[in-house]
Amino acid sequence: MTELKNQVSIGNLLQIAVMIIGVGLAWGVMSARADQAERDLSSAQSSLSQIEIRVRTLETSDARNDERLTTILATLGRIDQRLERMERQNDAAD
Repeated sequence: MTELKNQVSIGNLLQIAVMIIGVGLAWGVMSARADQAERDLSSAQSSLSQIEIRVRTLETSDARNDERLTTILATLGRIDQRLERMERQNDAAD
């Protein structure tokens, strides 16, 4: 039968030390990764807000351009009607 001794050997101390160092290193690496992920997230949020501002600006500009185009088309329609009236008047006069 196996007998357990109630004493601490150098091998036990080495294993405990290696385990503590390993846990400490893992904690440090995970902390560094979490910090980097937080910085990346902050950068992504900043980029996203800048993109949203650009999109809103383009949408507003596009709406203005649509409005201008509508005005131009209406003006061209009126010019076309006047030209047609002038052509009819010229045809009637001839």
